[in-house]
Order: sequence, then structure tokens, then C-alpha cells
Amino acid sequence: MTDQPSRHRHRHRRLADDIEDRHRSAAEDAIRRHGRDNLADDLALGGDGIAAGSRAFQDALRVAVAAPDRTAPLRRLALTVVVGVSGVVALLLVALVAWGAVPARADTITLVADDWCPYICDAKAEKPGFIFEIASASLEPHGHQVVHEVMPWARALVEVEAGRRSALAGAYYKKGRSYIYPAESVGLSVMGFVKKKSNPWRYQGLVDLDRAIIGVIKGYSYGPTLQPYINANAKNRKRIWMLHGANPLDGAFKRLSLGRLTAVITDVDTLLWTAASLGMAEKVEVAGLLPEREPLYIPFSPKLAKAKLYAEQLSDGIRKMRQDGRLAALRKRYGLGDW
Repeated sequence: MTDQPSRHRHRHRRLADDIEDRHRSAAEDAIRRHGRDNLADDLALGGDGIAAGSRAFQDALRVAVAAPDRTAPLRRLALTVVVGVSGVVALLLVALVAWGAVPARADTITLVADDWCPYICDAKAEKPGFIFEIASASLEPHGHQVVHEVMPWARALVEVEAGRRSALAGAYYKKGRSYIYPAESVGLSVMGFVKKKSNPWRYQGLVDLDRAIIGVIKGYSYGPTLQPYINANAKNRKRIWMLHGANPLDGAFKRLSLGRLTAVITDVDTLLWTAASLGMAEKVEVAGLLPEREPLYIPFSPKLAKAKLYAEQLSDGIRKMRQDGRLAALRKRYGLGDW
């Protein structure tokens, strides 16, 4: 003997078949009226959001049964009879997003950093930045939208820590930080000093800093060799000049050209890129390097529920790009080597 819920299921399957035959055009109208994202939101709300009397629910039901090549499994999974306490039979529309009839809204992943070309550049530029392009190529195949914003580095740290932005675009691994770091890095940074060619000063060790005014960027980590010196002299403008803003190197090179700074220190590739973009490539030169070679990462905010997933997807994408040659081609486009 067939039980009552089974009879209801068969009846609703027949109803779904009837709706599929008669209301395909209505389903298309529903998409135009509500938008696929709005339908997905309505279904995700639960409770009143998917009440049988809801217009969006009725339209979404038509969309579900009209889904090409997926109608049968949708009817099996999405049309479920639920017997409530009062014995009233209702329809719940479930698993639509999972089956693709109403696609899930893609996550927007926002990378933040100061202007740090060739790693992060103007979003509208032909070359928006090496790190940004790696992140896009790795994460967009998973349905995510990757965007980036340029802001002062000190602010970027606060925004990501608080979860208002998704990730930092190019940060060193620092023990004690709560960020979620991917297994794969996105580059290798070498810190160096750049000075005017006409200035004989060179860096060979910390003793050389006693006769120099060095421009450093607020919020940056300069490694175990230099950071203690910066910390000890942060308020002494005869030793350390703290650079601020979203484009700190533009001001740094201006002060360098006027002789107000002896040298500027940050990633060497960034220093040389900035000098070229400002028309100063022939006027400056590298005056010395720090011994550390620091991997660069895209660490995600610990406040993001999907931070670990994003980190895994990013690392997987970087490995694939290295294997198929896309990574080497991208670095060549930016004038960089592999690491």
C-alpha cells in the first residue's frame, strides 16, 4: 500500500511536469522581472522568503522545472513534501543553487595595498599589477570576482584585519599575525636602497645609516636587519623619514631628487619601476641590498568565513600557472623572473 507522502510526491511531480510544459515563457519572464540574483536571495532567506504565496517563489518554481537537462533531478530534489505539526502539506524549494537552476552569486574578493608596481598598480591600467593578475587567473575560474583597491598600506592592514577587505596584495609572512596565508607565495621580494647617481653614498652595513636620511614607508616590515634600526629612530627625522599615503614612492622620489633624502628603501623591483614611470631611471641607482629574500603572499582576512577556501584555491591556481607556463609568461610581461 502506498503511503500518503508518496502519493503527494507523485502528485507534485505531475504538477511540475505540467508547469514545465505550460510555463517556460513565464519562467523567462520571471528572470527578467526579478533577476537571477534576486531569485537566489529570495530562496536563500528561508521562512517567509520562500513562502508558497510569494510571487518570487512561484516564478522560481517555474524556473526550476524549466531548467534544460536538469529537470528530472530538480524535481526529485527540489520538490519535497513536508508535513508540518498541523498536518498541512507545503512545498519547499531546496537545492536550486547547488543544481545550478538559479546560480549562486559569485563572491567578490577585494585585494588592497598601496601603489606598489609592478605588483599592484592602477586597476584601470593596461598592466594592473602582477599580483592582481595572478589572483584573478587563480580565483575567477572558481566563480569569484577579484578587484583591488589602492590605499595607504597602514590602512590596508587595518581594513583586512577587520574583515572590511578580503586580502592584502603582497605581504611578508609575519609570525603572530592572524591572517590566513596561502601555501604558495606570489613572488620574492628583495629590499634595496635607491639613491641619486650623483650621491656617492652606498649601503654596506648598518654603520652607513649613521650618515644618511632614509625614506621608509609607514606600516611596512623591513626584516630583521633593518627593522630594529627603524623602530629605534622612527621619530628622528635626521635618520628616518616616514612616507605616507596611497602613492608614497612618488613623494619619496621627489624628495630624493631635491636632496632631502639620501636614499629610499623598499622592494628593488618596485623602486626601479617607479623611477622609470617618473622619468628618473637614468638619474638613480641601487646603492645596496639587504640580505633577506622575503616571499610575498596574499594573506586573507581571518574574519572571512571562506578565507581558507580562498587560500587553497589561490595556491592551486598558482601551481597550475607555473606548470602550464602562464606564470612565466606573466612575469616576463612585467619584466620579472620566476622565484
